[in-house]
Amino acid sequence: MKFRGGGATRKRGSCCDLTLCHSVDKDNLSLKTLKNTCLESLYEKLKRHSGLDPESINVDNRLRLGGRSDEGGKITQCSFRHSELDSESINADRNRLHFDSKSDEKSRKVAFTMAEVLITLGIIGIVAAMTLPSLINNSKHKELEAGLKKNYSVIQQAFDMYFAENGYRLKANSLSPQELKSLIIKYFSVLRDCGFGSNQSDACIPSYEIAEDKYKGVYKTYNGGTMRFALIDDGQFVLTDGSLILLENSETGPVYISVDVNGYNKNPNKWGHDLFTFQLTDDGKILPMGAPGTTYNNIDSYCSSTSSHIYNGAGCTYKALTDKDYFKNLPK
Repeated sequence: MKFRGGGATRKRGSCCDLTLCHSVDKDNLSLKTLKNTCLESLYEKLKRHSGLDPESINVDNRLRLGGRSDEGGKITQCSFRHSELDSESINADRNRLHFDSKSDEKSRKVAFTMAEVLITLGIIGIVAAMTLPSLINNSKHKELEAGLKKNYSVIQQAFDMYFAENGYRLKANSLSPQELKSLIIKYFSVLRDCGFGSNQSDACIPSYEIAEDKYKGVYKTYNGGTMRFALIDDGQFVLTDGSLILLENSETGPVYISVDVNGYNKNPNKWGHDLFTFQLTDDGKILPMGAPGTTYNNIDSYCSSTSSHIYNGAGCTYKALTDKDYFKNLPK
């Protein structure tokens, strides 16, 4: 390595002389003062000749200092040995300082002002306000769709287990009034038995009929209208996942199994939204209401955003299972 100092170039391990800018009284000069004075000159030389910040190099631990005086006793020069100041340490410091300088310059160039930050945050807030409601609705719709498919499977499995244990299938035309619940409930994972519901104040969903076309309860039709409970008042029980099973097994009509897929304590509590109905046929099949062969398969009356029928929504189950965009187009 070559090291430049004091106007001369010497090899590693040699002594470089630095001329002081002023003379110092030898009698009053201590070794520490001499060392510090020489180091000041050294620092200036390093700045000028090597492009380094001398303070970044631990010079005090590396240099051995000597001095030279004239005939009048004035110290005019000092010398140092840099045998431990090798090329690797100098080059490393030079590269680091060069990199730090560029990094500082780059940081200054890419910094944002407070106004820019506030504008950016404002834009993010506006975009979030526009997109979050849609994302939340999509998530809720996916949850309802998954709940419907799951409960359809659970209901079918319960009737299949009855068949496997008893050797015959339950059929709508072979059941006595309100008999279905006692036969089928043990094949579900039940959290709470809510009785029958009809005219029972302690039921999960009490269903008091006020008049022929009115009711007192928590559910609405597909488009938010008045809904009668006449099709869900012959048995009810809550499953361990929170779903509510509602049965219709009267002496005069078909047999229906309805399910609130997210429980009666969660909205929207509307037929065709989170409440869906299936029909038990005379040959023992479980069909989604609205399918061919079911009672309420006229979608203009039983699954319409404009219908005012008290059973509007009862016929939506088949459409909800077969139309991939069904839950995206639910009425508000």
